[in-house]
Amino acid sequence: MLSLLPRSCPKLRFKPGFRRFVDDAIERSGELVAYISGMPSSAEIIRAMDEISNRVWSVIDSAELCRQTHPDREFVEEAIKASIRVNEYLHYLNTNHTLYNAVIKAEQEGNLLTDEAHRVAHYLRLDFERSGIHLSAEKVDRVNRLSIDISQLCRQFNQNIVNDPGTVDIFLASLIPRNLHHLLKPIYRSTSVVSKDSWRPGGYHEREGVSYNNRPAHSILCSARGTK
Repeated sequence: MLSLLPRSCPKLRFKPGFRRFVDDAIERSGELVAYISGMPSSAEIIRAMDEISNRVWSVIDSAELCRQTHPDREFVEEAIKASIRVNEYLHYLNTNHTLYNAVIKAEQEGNLLTDEAHRVAHYLRLDFERSGIHLSAEKVDRVNRLSIDISQLCRQFNQNIVNDPGTVDIFLASLIPRNLHHLLKPIYRSTSVVSKDSWRPGGYHEREGVSYNNRPAHSILCSARGTK
């Protein structure tokens, strides 16, 4: 990832670069929103909406890639902050009546557009309506808050998996090839032994198992690839 970013987005070579990346995207999108509010031609509306989408999603995609793969925790933290900011801005865009009305105008003037541009206008309108733009102001505000909460919870859920993926205990240790046992932690579990005659516990039997970490570096599947 780092080898690609300097060419495509030099500002992301440095940790604070994500802040500027978001600022630039929001600033340019604001200019385009102002331009669309003047109700230019339908073709220009679609072109400007497409640029807004590209600006916003370039930040979201870059931040998500960094969050998932970057080894430097400080870069990851900056990516998370950028993602939160731009997602909040995205919810603002999705409930912007000026943009919604412009998209409706473009769709209604479909005869002035190419088939592709008309389809874009149609799906943009549907996206706005999925965001609840046709609801009352109070309900739209609630939709926005819920959407932001959902995004943050999803992000936290994924981060928790990365931070502490947990372990898996396997009590059929014989299923794991012996040449992989040195990678695993041996564990034992006591289980009751039932008498064949009375169906009552007749003592306890200790079963041997293994435990392995779910992190990719410790995965049995990853380890097994090297043993083929």
